[in-house]
Amino acid sequence: MQKLAPEVATPPMPTTVVKGDAMNADEPWRKQRPASGKAAALTLPAGKRFALPNGLTVVHIPKPGLPLVSASLVVRAGQMANPQNLPGLANFTAAMLQEGTATRSSQQLADQIANLRANAGAEAARINVSSLKANFGKSLELVADLALNPAFSATEVERLKGSRLGALAQQRSQPPAVAGVVGNMALYGDQHPLGWNALGTEDSIKATDSAALKQFWQTH
Repeated sequence: MQKLAPEVATPPMPTTVVKGDAMNADEPWRKQRPASGKAAALTLPAGKRFALPNGLTVVHIPKPGLPLVSASLVVRAGQMANPQNLPGLANFTAAMLQEGTATRSSQQLADQIANLRANAGAEAARINVSSLKANFGKSLELVADLALNPAFSATEVERLKGSRLGALAQQRSQPPAVAGVVGNMALYGDQHPLGWNALGTEDSIKATDSAALKQFWQTH
């Protein structure tokens, strides 16, 4: 058996009190707040707003300098639109938009040239895309495909149900997430869409099917 070396004792703390003036003497000017500096100038790019023949409103904000383009399709299909019996439906629907269309699988969408994201907030759902300027036309075609031809495949719905139930269980072990859910319920109550967890409940997730997702997206 190997004999371990004795533990090194912790040296005692010094008890000697140093007398004399402090290194930084207390002076009157130290009690005065220094004057604020000059506020930085904020210059926002001038955007242009116009309507397309199909009725869509476009807000264009140019930012030259990089060969990149970003766009968001905003639809009024956020958490506020959730039906009372299916909290979390807006969030579920937005998540399903990336899981395939009538012509592209979820894997094919992931392999495309653009960075696609879909999400739902309190008041709106968004499909966001970023790409090189040279590929922006094809990127908009992907956005249109997601918006007009979402598959809402039953197989993908069941797969995503498991993922969302797992996320719901994981939230319960995170104090900030629990506080947010409890706080929203206390603030809005169970009769208001914002009172519920954005993911919904176990019952609402299990009850959601392709038909409910399609109807929600077509309605909004």
